[in-house]
Amino acid sequence: MPGFEIKRRETVADFVRRAGRGHAKAALAALDEAACRGDDAGPRPAARRADRELARLEAVIALWRGALGPTVARREAGTARRAR
Repeated sequence: MPGFEIKRRETVADFVRRAGRGHAKAALAALDEAACRGDDAGPRPAARRADRELARLEAVIALWRGALGPTVARREAGTARRAR
């Protein structure tokens, strides 16, 4: 799970983009790992990990909704929700 802290001199928009990319990459990595591994556990644990990362992405968007603006926040939250 990626941990994110806002960097010095980083804008809120840049932080949200970086955190969003990190959570999206972690979700894809979880699914890719399960596909490559092909173990008996099947896709459920990987799908659950991916779902958790996407939920974290939604939380980041919700927390920074005011700084993002209503249009951007609504668009990005919808994208994250559809991915889940």
